[in-house]
Amino acid sequence: MLVEVNCETDFVARGDVFKELANDMAMQVAACSQVTVVDSSQVATDVVDKERNVQMGKEDILKKPEAIRSVSFTLSFTTSIV
Repeated sequence: MLVEVNCETDFVARGDVFKELANDMAMQVAACSQVTVVDSSQVATDVVDKERNVQMGKEDILKKPEAIRSVSFTLSFTTSIV
């Protein structure tokens, strides 16, 4: 199970409490009986396109160069779709 959890600083991200939070979240998602999609290849193309449009419209993404935006979306999508 991969879960993307963001924070403002590397200091926080390396902390045990933050790591435990990410692990607990992954365990909750993995244990959820309503989770039906576990791989991005199983997601319908229209759902991927809709999510791409939403993500690409976010202010923090718009500030990044195009090459980084497309890679950022791909990584984010494959780690957070559930």
